[in-house]
Amino acid sequence: MKQPVIALVAMCAAYTAAQFNNLQLTNNGYYNGEPSITVNAGKIGIVYESYEFGNDEIMLLTSADNGGTFAAPVRITSNDSASWRPKVAVNDGYDIVWEDRRTGKREIFYSRYESGTVGPALKVSGGNIYSAFPALASNGNDLFITWEDYRDGNDEIYFRKKTSGTWSAEKRLTADDSTSWGSDIAFDASTQKLHVVYFDYRTGNDEAYYMTSSDLGETWSAPVNLSNDAANSWEPRVAAFGGRAAIVWYSWDESTASYEVYFVENTDGAGFSAPQRISNPGADSKCPSIAMDTAATIATWEDYQDGNDEIYAMRKPHAENVWYQRRITVDTSDSFGADVAFSGADLLVTWFDYRTAVDQIWYAKGSAADVDPVENRSLTSLPKVRLSASPNPFTGSVCLKIDLPSGIEPASADIRIWNAAGRLVHGRHITGIASSHAFNWAAPGLSNGVYFVKVLFGREQASAPILLMR
Repeated sequence: MKQPVIALVAMCAAYTAAQFNNLQLTNNGYYNGEPSITVNAGKIGIVYESYEFGNDEIMLLTSADNGGTFAAPVRITSNDSASWRPKVAVNDGYDIVWEDRRTGKREIFYSRYESGTVGPALKVSGGNIYSAFPALASNGNDLFITWEDYRDGNDEIYFRKKTSGTWSAEKRLTADDSTSWGSDIAFDASTQKLHVVYFDYRTGNDEAYYMTSSDLGETWSAPVNLSNDAANSWEPRVAAFGGRAAIVWYSWDESTASYEVYFVENTDGAGFSAPQRISNPGADSKCPSIAMDTAATIATWEDYQDGNDEIYAMRKPHAENVWYQRRITVDTSDSFGADVAFSGADLLVTWFDYRTAVDQIWYAKGSAADVDPVENRSLTSLPKVRLSASPNPFTGSVCLKIDLPSGIEPASADIRIWNAAGRLVHGRHITGIASSHAFNWAAPGLSNGVYFVKVLFGREQASAPILLMR
């Protein structure tokens, strides 16, 4: 029988925090993904979904020594339905929420792991139609949960809390006839404020929204549109600490023909800063996470600037308006779904990764101070790859030509073409390019309009708009 987790004790002697060593936490030959991490006083919890038992189940990894070693994974769910997207909070035990189809509908469930025992599964949502994508924040043993719910005829954000051991009634936070999705929640112990973000279609495109509560969720502020532009903005994530709130999301950027990560912060309670793009432009940066401590904010995401999806971290000291960068994963396989947490001066990152030919859970730990300018390579300092399109506009086909920097060995490149809505419509991998390569693209079956072409050559890339006019 396959072992569910590799032993990490033997690795600890070689572990150096500053190196952000990539440590594989699962090794069972089955899909493991969507990890979420939290830490409290050196106790770490990582939850994830796993197909090890023939359907997606929720698993928990724990560490009592700040990530030096991890215990064998604990199975939290045991039923023949699918269980997905878990979140965890750590106190004197481990509180876990997830979405589950055991009732025949997608619903939000909760369980607690304490002293080696998994508690019963409690159905938190009561809509009985569709409840999904839970988020979790905590204050000691008090819990605060949000999710998206379809009971009202469109997706809305709902909230429920557990305080002093008692569950509140559910509360609907959004109230409009558009769709509201993908919420996240954070609690700031210094101000006793809750912060909630989500994305919403009420303006005719997806935007990142924010609301807050100063009375533990009894009343909420009116929603504020943070992104407020013509692009679609997705998956906002929020962190709050010491009276600060910071939010990241990703959007499609037509100027770079790629997905980019954006950041806003509120440092004085008066309002949020203007959105700031913090990802390397043109690199396809998606699915960010965020954490905060007394000194800095950390954001992580998956990034394609190296020719495959890698996990990057960026640090912004509170005293500076500068972001410092570090690449966390270094492998030719793809890495996805990063989550991040602070543990004192340490930065903890988890993600899932395909380097062993099946998705497994990985982990890295290092000093937050090691996310520094030494690792921050500017794309503008690299050799240039050139992309040209002719004719442009085009009616039948367009000739796309790649010119690589002189003096390189034969290499490979990736071509991607998106429509104006950000949907990938064409992709190909080209090998053995010595200096240039050209090919014709006829836009088969596509309608007139603007398309965006990008060539990726290692960490270098170039993009160009093309106009189809048949």
